[in-house]
Amino acid sequence: MTKRDFTDLKIWQLADEIFDMFLKDFTRFPKNRIALSLADQAFRSIGSISANIAEGFGRGGDKELHRSLIIARGEIYESRNWLIKINKMGLITKERNDQYDQKFLYLSKMITLFLGEVRKRLK
Repeated sequence: MTKRDFTDLKIWQLADEIFDMFLKDFTRFPKNRIALSLADQAFRSIGSISANIAEGFGRGGDKELHRSLIIARGEIYESRNWLIKINKMGLITKERNDQYDQKFLYLSKMITLFLGEVRKRLK
C-alpha cells in the first residue's frame, strides 16, 4: 500500500492513540497548579510526537522526514519523563504508567525501524 497521507502511517496512528489515552486521563486530574503544570508539559510532548511525524511527512523529502522522526522519538522520552513525575504525584497509577511505557517503547522501536528505511533511501 502506498502511503498517501501521514494518517496512513502506523507510527502516526499509534502516537495519536497514545494522545487520546492521555487526553482521557488528563480530564480526571485535579485542577491544582502543580498537577495542571505537569499535565500541560506531558500534553504538549505527547502531542508533539504525532505532530512531528505529520510535519516530516508533509515536507515531502526524506531528509526532512528523517529529522522529524528523530525529534518525534525524542518527544517519546520527554513524555515518559513527564508521566513518571505524574505517577509520582499519584495522578496516574503505576499500572497506567506501565501501559504508557509499553506503548511508548513499542512506538520508539517502530520509529527506529522506519528511520532505517528512510536512511536507506537517503544513500
